[in-house]
Amino acid sequence: MIRSNPASPLVSTHYLLPIRILLTALIWGLAYYELGSLVGAVLGLAAAVTIGDRHIIAAFRLSTVWVLFAVAHFVGFAWFAPALALYSRWESLAVWATFIVFALYGALQFVAFVWITRRLSRTSLRSYSLDIPLAWCAVELCFFRPFDWSLAHTLTATPVFIQLADIGGAPLVSCLIVWIACLAADSLRNAGGSQRWQRSGVLALLLFVVGYGLARQAQLKDRPSLARVLVVNANTAPTHEFSPHQARVDWRSYITLTKARLDPSVDFVVWPESAILELVFDLPAEEQRAILESEGMTFQVPVLFGSQRTLADLRVGNIVGMLEGNEGLEHYYVKGVPFPLAEGDLFARFRPQSGEGQQVLTVAMAERAPLDVLPLVCFESTVANVVRGRARAHAPDLLIEFSNLNWFGNTIAPAQHEVLAVWRALEHRKPLLRVVNAAPSALVTANGSIIGVPSAGVGSSAVVEIPQGQVEPTLYVRFAGVLYCLLLAVTAAFLLQHYVGKMLRRCELRYLILAGMLILLGGLFSVGTFFSRPMLQRLGLIGGFSPNPFVFNKFEGLHYWAHQIEIDILHPDLTRSTHRVDSTLFSKLPGPHHYHMAFAVPFAFAPLYEREYWEAPLQKGFCGVGDSRAVLAEALALVKPVASVRVRIQEKVPHRAGADPRSWSMRIACGGSK
Repeated sequence: MIRSNPASPLVSTHYLLPIRILLTALIWGLAYYELGSLVGAVLGLAAAVTIGDRHIIAAFRLSTVWVLFAVAHFVGFAWFAPALALYSRWESLAVWATFIVFALYGALQFVAFVWITRRLSRTSLRSYSLDIPLAWCAVELCFFRPFDWSLAHTLTATPVFIQLADIGGAPLVSCLIVWIACLAADSLRNAGGSQRWQRSGVLALLLFVVGYGLARQAQLKDRPSLARVLVVNANTAPTHEFSPHQARVDWRSYITLTKARLDPSVDFVVWPESAILELVFDLPAEEQRAILESEGMTFQVPVLFGSQRTLADLRVGNIVGMLEGNEGLEHYYVKGVPFPLAEGDLFARFRPQSGEGQQVLTVAMAERAPLDVLPLVCFESTVANVVRGRARAHAPDLLIEFSNLNWFGNTIAPAQHEVLAVWRALEHRKPLLRVVNAAPSALVTANGSIIGVPSAGVGSSAVVEIPQGQVEPTLYVRFAGVLYCLLLAVTAAFLLQHYVGKMLRRCELRYLILAGMLILLGGLFSVGTFFSRPMLQRLGLIGGFSPNPFVFNKFEGLHYWAHQIEIDILHPDLTRSTHRVDSTLFSKLPGPHHYHMAFAVPFAFAPLYEREYWEAPLQKGFCGVGDSRAVLAEALALVKPVASVRVRIQEKVPHRAGADPRSWSMRIACGGSK
C-alpha cells in the first residue's frame, strides 16, 4: 500500500502516513456528501490540502487509489442506488451491481490524476508548483463522468471563493484552489530554501481570488426587477404519472393553487416538471382548447410547466411547455439530456438527444419587455457544457430549472442538485429560478446567493421577484472553451515532452514534415472556427462556419457555428414535402461510416465549390441516377418519386452582433441541371 520514495524518506517511515492515506478517500466522499454546507467547504479545503501534499501522492499505489476512491464514490453518491431502484424499477441485485460498477469507474479519475501528476513532477512545472494543479484540471476537464462533480463544488458555501466561475467555471476554480494548496505545501517543505517566492505566490493568489469575489458580489447587488413570477408546487408523487386519473387530479391541484394566488402584479406562472402528465398536447389544437377550458386553465398570463409529448420519432419526450391564454400548446422545449441509466445509458449525457421544440422560450409580459427564458429540465442543470452551449447561442435573460425530486426520496441528492444550479447562475451571471416538485423552490441570484421562496414549499404557491443579471455574456460563456484548450495543451506538452523528444531524435524527415502539416492544419482549423473576417471568410467557412452539423453537433460548443439545412422536394405530381436536416439524417443511411460521410460532404462544401463538384453526388443520393438507389430519399422516408430538390442552408446564429444570418440555396433537377 505504501510506495517508497527516495526523494522523501519520511514517506515510508512516518507512522501516521497510512492513516492519512485511508482518511483521504473518506474526506473526499464526505466533502461531496456535505455539498453546500460549511462542513462540506471545510472538508473540500482539506481535500485540496491532500492533493497538494506530494508525500501522499508519492505514497499511493494506483491500485490503492482505485479501491479507496471507489469507497469515496459510495459515500458521496449514496443517493444513487435508492434513486435508481425507484426510477428504473430494477431488481436489487441489478441496482447494486450497477452502483458498484459506477463507483469503480468513477474512481479511475483519481487513478488518472496520480498517474499524470507523477509524470508532470519530472518536468519544470514542479519548480512553479504547477504540476499538481494542471494534472487535476486535466482530469476534471477530460474524464467522462455520468454526474458532473468538481472540487470547486465543495466550496459553494463560501461564495467569495467561487466568483471566478464567470471566467472559467468550476475547473478554473479547482485549479486555483489546488495551486494555492500546492504552493503552501511546497513553501513549507522548502522553508529557508531557494523557493521562498512560493509564500508570496500563496498570498497573491489568495488576494486575487478573494478580491475578485468581493468585487463581483458588490457589483451584482441590488439589481432592478426583471419579472414577478408565481411559483406553484403541488407536491405530486412520482408514481402518479402511471395513473391517468391521479394525473388529472394533480393537474387540477395546480390550477386551484394558481388561481388562489394569482394577482395583476404577476407577469407569468411557473409549474415544475411533471405538473401535467396527461398527453393532452398530442391532440389537435381545437381539442386542446376544449380541454383547457373545461379544466378552467384560462389565465391571463403565460404559464410555463413540465409535461410530456410524443415526438416525431414516436419517443415520449419530457418537455417544458408554454401556454398563453387558452390557445393551446404553441411553444415548447424538449429535454435533451436524459438522466443516466434511468432515462438512458450511463453515458447518455454525452449524446444529447435532438428533438422538436425551441431552445429558448420568449415570454410576453403585459407591463414589461419580452423575456427570453432558457428552460432546463431537471438533470440538464447539472451539465455545464450543455447549458453553456445553449446560452452562447441564444443569450437568455433568465434560467428556469424544472425538476421533480420525488424520485430521490430523503437523500442528499436534492441538496447536491441545488448546489450545481448555483454554479450555472454564477457561470452565466443570470438569475436561476428552481421550480421543484416535492422540495422547496428557490431563486439563485446572479452572484450565487440562494434565496428561498417564501411559502413555496410543497403544496403551496408564492410570488417571486426576479432580479436582473448581467446583460452581456460572461467570459465563461464566450471563451471557456479556448481557456480549457490552452490548459490542456500546456499539460499535454509537458506530459509528452520526454516521449516526443525521443521520437524526434529517431524520426525520419518525412515523419517530421507530416507532423508539421498536421499542426498547421490544426491551427488553420482553430483560426477558422473562432474568427470570421472578410480576409478569413473562406478559411472560416472551411474551418468552423461550413454548414456541417453532422460533425459539429457531436462536440459541445461547436454546434454554435453549425448551420440549419432545409430540403424542399418537388414530386412529379406537383406536391411538395419539406424536411429539416439534423445530425441524425446520415446515421440512417445503410453502410459503414465513411459511406455516411460521403453523402455529408456535398452539403458541407456546396457553398464553397463549383456546382460540378456537389451536383453529381446529390443527384445520385436523391434521384437514384444510374444503377444506384436513392439513398437520401430513402433516409427521408419519401414514398413518391423525386422531380427536383431545393436545398437551403442558413446560418443558425449570426457570426457577429447586428448581422443578418447568412443563407445559401441550390436546386437540383432529377434529370438535368436547372
